[in-house]
Amino acid sequence: MKSKNFIPKGIIIFLWIVTIIIPTGCSNKKNTFSRRVYHNLTAHYNTWWNGNESLKEAIKDLEKNAKDNYTEVLPVYKLGSKKEATAINSKADRAIEKASKVIQNNSMYFNKKEYNRWIDDSYMMIGKAYFYKQDYASARRTFEFILTRYKDSPLIPEIYLWLGLTNNQMEQFSRSEAELEKFRMLSARKTMPRSMMLFYNKVLADFYLKQNRTEEAIKTLHIATDLSRKKSDKTRLHFILGQLYMGKNDLIKAFQMFQEVIKRTPPYDMQFAAQLNLARCFDVASGEAEKLEKMLQNMLKEEKNKFYQDQIYYALAEIALKKGDRTAAIENLRLSVAKSKDNDFQRVQSSLTLADLYFEKPDYFCSQAYYDTALQALPKDHPTYEALQKKSQVLTELVSNLTVVQTEDSLQRLAQIPENERLKIIDGIIAKYAEEEKKKQEEEMLRQSDLTMLGQGNIQRQMDPSGAWYFYNPSAISLGFTEFKRKWGNRKLEDLWRLSNKQITTAWEEEQTMAFSDSVANDSLLVKISTDPLKRQTYLQNLPLTPEKLRQSNQNIIEALFNAAFIYREGLLDMVNAEKTFEELVERFPDTSLNKHYLLGCYQLVVINEKLENQSKADHYRNILITNYPTTDYARILGDPGYAHEIERKNNIVNEFYSNTYQAYRSGQYYLVVMNCDEAASRFLNHPLLPKFEFLKSLAIGKIDVIDSLAVNLQRFIMHYPKHELAAHARNILDKLSKLDPSITSRIQLSGDSISLGTSAEPPKTPYLVETQSDHFVLLMVNPLQTDINALKIRIADFNERAFRLENFYTSDILLNDTLQIISIGVFKNASKAMDYYHHILDNEYVFSMLKEKFHETFVISTKNYQTFYQDRDISKYKSFFNKEYLKKN
Repeated sequence: MKSKNFIPKGIIIFLWIVTIIIPTGCSNKKNTFSRRVYHNLTAHYNTWWNGNESLKEAIKDLEKNAKDNYTEVLPVYKLGSKKEATAINSKADRAIEKASKVIQNNSMYFNKKEYNRWIDDSYMMIGKAYFYKQDYASARRTFEFILTRYKDSPLIPEIYLWLGLTNNQMEQFSRSEAELEKFRMLSARKTMPRSMMLFYNKVLADFYLKQNRTEEAIKTLHIATDLSRKKSDKTRLHFILGQLYMGKNDLIKAFQMFQEVIKRTPPYDMQFAAQLNLARCFDVASGEAEKLEKMLQNMLKEEKNKFYQDQIYYALAEIALKKGDRTAAIENLRLSVAKSKDNDFQRVQSSLTLADLYFEKPDYFCSQAYYDTALQALPKDHPTYEALQKKSQVLTELVSNLTVVQTEDSLQRLAQIPENERLKIIDGIIAKYAEEEKKKQEEEMLRQSDLTMLGQGNIQRQMDPSGAWYFYNPSAISLGFTEFKRKWGNRKLEDLWRLSNKQITTAWEEEQTMAFSDSVANDSLLVKISTDPLKRQTYLQNLPLTPEKLRQSNQNIIEALFNAAFIYREGLLDMVNAEKTFEELVERFPDTSLNKHYLLGCYQLVVINEKLENQSKADHYRNILITNYPTTDYARILGDPGYAHEIERKNNIVNEFYSNTYQAYRSGQYYLVVMNCDEAASRFLNHPLLPKFEFLKSLAIGKIDVIDSLAVNLQRFIMHYPKHELAAHARNILDKLSKLDPSITSRIQLSGDSISLGTSAEPPKTPYLVETQSDHFVLLMVNPLQTDINALKIRIADFNERAFRLENFYTSDILLNDTLQIISIGVFKNASKAMDYYHHILDNEYVFSMLKEKFHETFVISTKNYQTFYQDRDISKYKSFFNKEYLKKN
């Protein structure tokens, strides 16, 4: 029987070796057997092992917390967003730190040979950690260093693959292809393990997917699924294959792939997405639509699917579209947007599909609302973001102008009603508003957790261009009265709430501005504008009850119709609606003394109707111009096509003459500028560029004559052209002159840079420089009287330790003025790294919770610009520069 204290012989030998090695094995400066054994043991089983465990935890956390977007083809590797990757920074940094210690303390590099087998593994760990942090440039440098220094490392084949994967993420596909080819050639000469071949095919599939090479991706993914043994890995690859087959409209194979996914019982979000995709894989001719719709309706009723209803409604919409039922599709998409809570991916997809459907109808009001909703959640780096933003801006401008027409019409109709009836209608609106507010408050208590939902404000009727009365929707009036409600509002959880806000804001802001300007012009007492939706005065104060206000109201309609017509024609290429809108403009307002766009409107109706092959209408408006206005350019162009070329030639002469005059001003030839401007006044009578010539002349006189002459010419310019775009600049210069002492006349500098060769003034020059590759700081400005600066700095230091522990940022503070203190964080090597930090810290509730409802500003600034800013101390000026050069480009 063996003794209880028996110790295996192998352990005794190991302990004996360690006992001999330890006294002499600490240094790595000599290449001896004992030292090699010691440093290999301690590197592997101490520092490297701990770092590797930390990296594995980081990867596990990323896979757990990163959200997949099942509305798009999944990436082969689940790497998450930049923000999600930041969450693993502390663990990834710990891996880098441990690996660095191994290299520093245990490397035995003699005669260009490394005798510690864990050093290349440590560099590999550093490269992987950088990769999962999404610092791909650092990852690539690390992998390339291993190839350069450790050419005999057994890790070489794997490093080729990591380099290929890293270059995929950086979208440098030619470099990726070269690394993958190196691995392929190695594998042709030497048999690779199955796991390595799986890695290769997954990286290759990622390479194809990122370039939309679907056929090659499918072929490679099938090889990868055959090689894979890990359940979650195999399931993900099958799901991607299903998505790719759906994209090819190969629904049978897609159905098979999604069945494979469900068979492996994946996480519920993937299982749910697979079930939805199975429903989408039906053939319209098979007659399975009703069965699938019933299945989806049942899924809506299940409690566990409460947070997936937006996806279910989207699937129902897809089935409806396949059946050709656009009405049902639109209704289901509306519900999908309304039910979308945390799933930005689905909200964007549903909103865009719905916006496109409305655009095709066309229903531009609803289309604009849903494009706007999509843009709220669509990442700015999305490939379609810029195009969608432009489209949304065009539609927003259209909606704004059509809203003006509708609002002014409502105001005019209400003004024409007898006073007793008018007051009765307004009292009814107030009563309805009060009732609706009461309901909102009740719903607010029940839906406190849903206040941030999109798809609010059911205002389709109020935005209906068919003429439904604006004032019959009391919520439309009330929501524009305060900035908070204008932007967000505590409204019922419905769709199109942004459209509601745009309507009310435009209408009420314009009307209030008009009322204010009228009262000033009439030199009467200014009446305080009422914004209380429960008072009659709020509704009465903007009614066009006087001839002057009625004329202004008509002018607002004319301008809005004119703008809308051109948006239809140029922005949306919708000739039908453009023709209708131009026709309303000229038929409704034929008086040229009121409607300055009448002649151009008639001309456009001739051109558009000819394009629409509606010759009778084209001839009607042609006759109006030729018969009633024969001396106008429009009539001459219609009578003589060559006349248009002559006008264009004359315009080119004027533009060139102005350009030469402007350049003369820039080069200091002020006498030549005055002469040219006088010549322009005699040669180009009534030309649209004449005001710009006059403004140039005023500035040139200011350079060669006394200040009084400059002031007189600017005042004359304002008097002759009070509504011209340059009048505001003239007033600004006069304001500056009035503050200067006449004794410093010689120091007056009037820059010609404020004059534009185009249609608008150039922005003033900024003292700040764009230096994206120089050192940067992140500045946090707070009021020291409101905030405990030391406590805030401690929180920032805690944040840095958790999220950026390897960066060694320092934090300092300095007073900017009596009420502002700057906390600076740095130093960052370039603007990109500073902006990454900026976005991460802004999202950190721990740091910014103590600044809620207190003044604070956060900027990124280069070292040189920091010096300029501290001397200038103008926050608004730098904020404008920061928004333009940093925020809009990141």
